Amino acid sequence: MAIKLNDKWYDESKFNTEIKNAIVQVSNYQKQVNNLNADIQNCKILLFIMQSLFKTMYQLLLRLKNLKLKMIHSNMSVTETKK
Repeated sequence: MAIKLNDKWYDESKFNTEIKNAIVQVSNYQKQVNNLNADIQNCKILLFIMQSLFKTMYQLLLRLKNLKLKMIHSNMSVTETKK
């Protein structure tokens, strides 16, 4: 079987056992690097989603606070009118 290394093709049957094992290890490490890069990309996406979620939650809390203040102010006005 032919294998491509540094843009050159080699006959794998001419490799000794150590070279074959080294190629397998490099291949495995490259797969791990690719998986880690995919994990990093997924983490970036999750961070973006969480940031958007927290921003939305903060805006909702501000709205609730404003509504609460309006209700308190409204209740004070009703109480003052009754006097």
